[in-house]
Amino acid sequence: MSIAYRPPSTRIMPPPPAEFADEFVKGGHRRVERLYGARSDLLNKWIEISGGKDLYARRAAHMRETGKGGPCRNLSR
Repeated sequence: MSIAYRPPSTRIMPPPPAEFADEFVKGGHRRVERLYGARSDLLNKWIEISGGKDLYARRAAHMRETGKGGPCRNLSR
């Protein structure tokens, strides 16, 4: 069996929805995956387009403020 050359896709990637960054900050990867029904690779591209590390920092700050998320959130009690 020989492996045939497959040219790169010419399909255009859709831009992230206007409210994507805010929804990611509220609920993370799982929330936007459920809301938009997009594949993980597309969501990762949208995250990079929407701010990347800054977006992850906003998400972390939101989780600290609301007391949600993280495996050790109940250790301080």
